[in-house]
Amino acid sequence: EIDPTDAFIPFDIIGSRLSDLPAKDQPIVLYCQTGRMSAIAAETLVRAGYTDVWDLGGGMEAWTAAGLPLVQRPPG
Repeated sequence: EIDPTDAFIPFDIIGSRLSDLPAKDQPIVLYCQTGRMSAIAAETLVRAGYTDVWDLGGGMEAWTAAGLPLVQRPPG
C-alpha cells in the first residue's frame, strides 16, 4: 500500500460504503494495482456528488516504477 492509506474499500462496493468516506467536498485519492479499478471507483464517487476525487493513474505499478515506496502491513 501507499503510506498513509486510510481505508481499503473494494471498487465494486464503494457506492454502498459512502458513509465511510469524508464529506463530499474533501479530497479523496484512489488507487489500486494498475489503475483500472480505482478509475471505476472514481467515476462512482463523482456520480455520487463527490467533487475532489483523484485517481492515481497507473496505480501502484506506476508508483513503484517512479521509484516511490510501498509499505507492507500485516493483514487485519
